[in-house]
Amino acid sequence: IPGSPIAYWVSDRVKEIFANNKNLGEVAEPRQGMATADNDRFLRFWNEVSINRIGFNYPNRNEAHESGLKWFPYNKGGEFKKWYGNNELLVNWENDGKELNDFKPKSVIRNPNYYFLEGITWSLTSSSNAFGARYKNLGFLFDVNGMSIFPKKKDLIYINSFMCSKLTYRFLQLINPTMAFQIGDIARLPIIFPKQESTKQQIDILTQECIDISKEEWDSRETSWDF
Repeated sequence: IPGSPIAYWVSDRVKEIFANNKNLGEVAEPRQGMATADNDRFLRFWNEVSINRIGFNYPNRNEAHESGLKWFPYNKGGEFKKWYGNNELLVNWENDGKELNDFKPKSVIRNPNYYFLEGITWSLTSSSNAFGARYKNLGFLFDVNGMSIFPKKKDLIYINSFMCSKLTYRFLQLINPTMAFQIGDIARLPIIFPKQESTKQQIDILTQECIDISKEEWDSRETSWDF
C-alpha cells in the first residue's frame, strides 16, 4: 500500500488491488487550488453581487478575461455532499485575477491552467465519517479546501462513480486515517477499469443519473443560481 501505512488488518485481496492496478494519479490529474489569504475581500455568495457581473460556464481563462466580468463560480469544499452541489461561492477573477495576483505574496495562485475546466471536486476535510466527490461543470475556479481532479473526458464520469463509492472511502482510511483528504492521498487510490466496455458504459449511465438527481435536488432550493 503506498506510503506503507500501519494497516495489518487488510485482506490479501485489498493488498492485491493496490499491488496490481494503476493509481488514480496515473490516469487523472489531482490539483490543489488557490489560497486568497483574504476571503472577506475576494469571495462572495452568488446572491450578494449583481447577476450581471457573474460569469457562468466559461470554458477557459481567455474567454473569462475577454468577458469583462468580475465574479466567477468557486469550489471551496463545504459540507459533505456526493455527486453534485455546494455551488454557492464566487471569486473575484476580474482581468484574469489581477487583484488577487497583486495581493501576492499573501495570496497563492496554484495551478491556474486548470481553472474553468470540467472535473471532480471534494472537500479537504469531513466531519461525517465519509468522503464525498462532486462533478463540477465548466466555469469553476477552486480553492485549497476544494481540491479537484481532472480526468480525460472519456473517464470523467466513471472516475466520479469510483470516488463516490464506499470502496474509495475505505481505501482512504488505509492511506490516511486523519480524514484530511489531500491530493497525494487521492492520487494513490487504486482504480480498476472494467474489461468490458459495455460494463463501463452501464456504470457511466447510472453515475450520470446520480449526478442528475443530485443536481435536481440542489437546484430545487432558492439558494441555487440555477433555481
